[in-house]
Amino acid sequence: MKTMRICVFFCVLAVMAPVFARAQESGQASPKETNRQRRVESAARELYDKVHLTEEQKKKLKESKDRLSQSMKDMYVESRTLKDSLNRLLMKPDLDMNKINSIQSRLKEIQSGIIDARLNSILEVRNILTPEQFSGLIEFTHKRGRGPSKEKGKL
Repeated sequence: MKTMRICVFFCVLAVMAPVFARAQESGQASPKETNRQRRVESAARELYDKVHLTEEQKKKLKESKDRLSQSMKDMYVESRTLKDSLNRLLMKPDLDMNKINSIQSRLKEIQSGIIDARLNSILEVRNILTPEQFSGLIEFTHKRGRGPSKEKGKL
């Protein structure tokens, strides 16, 4: 039983380490984040030029991206909160399996929601762009090392 508690403790510690690391970070954007943001903006401009987006398409894509970003943020926040609750429950001497299973079920629902949100976002982008523009987008993401590669698709 003591070995089991030690194993649970180290598992919880391993899961919580990134949470503690994030908690120590300041609220200001680091130079690394600022550089990343510049690269993302530069890539977006390059993409817009490559696929010849209209202003209306740019606006719709930005709205779609903002919606996805907000829903993902909400799901990740809830997921983190649930994981913290789960970790606290696992550290108690008496395990409440009903609560643990309930939290696990909700975490699965959130993961499913994240997958659904990503797919819906891709479908929304497909509806905004013409087939040629969407092909250009896919080609652009492959060249930049994003998206599925031919190697990943092999079985």
